[in-house]
Amino acid sequence: MISKRARRTATELLGESPAAVGWCKLGPIPKPPKDVYAAAGRPRLRPGWIRPLGILGYIAAAPFLLFALGYAALEATAEAVLGPLLRTKKERQALRDKKACEQRRRRDTGLPEKPPTDVFDGDWQAEAGQLLLRWYGQSSHPSRLVILGQDRMVLAGPPRRVTLGQDKKAQILDILKADRAVAETPERASSDTDRFRIRFHDGSWIMLTATDSVSDIHAHLTATRMLPEFDAFGRLQKDLRR
Repeated sequence: MISKRARRTATELLGESPAAVGWCKLGPIPKPPKDVYAAAGRPRLRPGWIRPLGILGYIAAAPFLLFALGYAALEATAEAVLGPLLRTKKERQALRDKKACEQRRRRDTGLPEKPPTDVFDGDWQAEAGQLLLRWYGQSSHPSRLVILGQDRMVLAGPPRRVTLGQDKKAQILDILKADRAVAETPERASSDTDRFRIRFHDGSWIMLTATDSVSDIHAHLTATRMLPEFDAFGRLQKDLRR
């Protein structure tokens, strides 16, 4: 769950008690067209380097990481080689049914079967594409504290990449009013998903992944979607899905 410090920071930045809070990360930003990239001033498209303190921490944890990676690789190899041989006919059919169900879900929720990228809708000129171009220029930190309020969404984070104290050092990076953008989950998304979208008024979107073990944001969006009457965010979400 989101830490008490992060929730306290979110309240201070928003100026009121937030509806939901969560640290989220963005997938790798694809390389934009040369003309778009040049016109934007050739902005940073990747997070900043890990600071020395963080590097020392990774070095200390290296033996454990190597063991975990080795075990995961061995397990994946065993699954790839022996899995098909050990699965029963019923299990193979269940896997095929699961894939078919996922394809239907993407079709029913309006998600493209083969999107240009899992990060955004692919239009660099739209609101979402422009946000990506300034994403790491606003902060080189890999995560953002997404704060949902009654009439706005705040994106916050440390100005630069930090290894410790991101909750304490978070500052407002972007404010998205409810008439400009909303946070949403696909209509029939699984309740345990950690992914959600920020959809703009022009229909463009970016996909974020919650880094917390349980997404406070997803729980809020799922509950809001089930209400018979929506608040300002809910009404705009409904309008954008038409």
